[in-house]
Amino acid sequence: MSSAALDRSRDRILATAPAGEVVLAHATAIRAVGAWTLAPAHPEPARHVEAAHAEARRHLARLMAHDLAREVVAVMTDELFARLTDAQPAPLTAPARGA
Repeated sequence: MSSAALDRSRDRILATAPAGEVVLAHATAIRAVGAWTLAPAHPEPARHVEAAHAEARRHLARLMAHDLAREVVAVMTDELFARLTDAQPAPLTAPARGA
């Protein structure tokens, strides 16, 4: 998806949803978790860990291009875990600021 398409999508969410920023933050996190879930796992545990390490290493190497003092916020928060596992999750809350 192009940067322009992502910008248009973000703008539509922010304009139409009453709590656009909250919806956008949670939607982004859900997509990341969905990508993790859909990634195939090798049935042999050692091979699975090896493949996961190789995949994570690519992303971790790219972090070196960014400010090393900046904290990276985890996608899987307590609230997101509860929303994914609770039959009747609580309403969304605002994302943390300044992260």
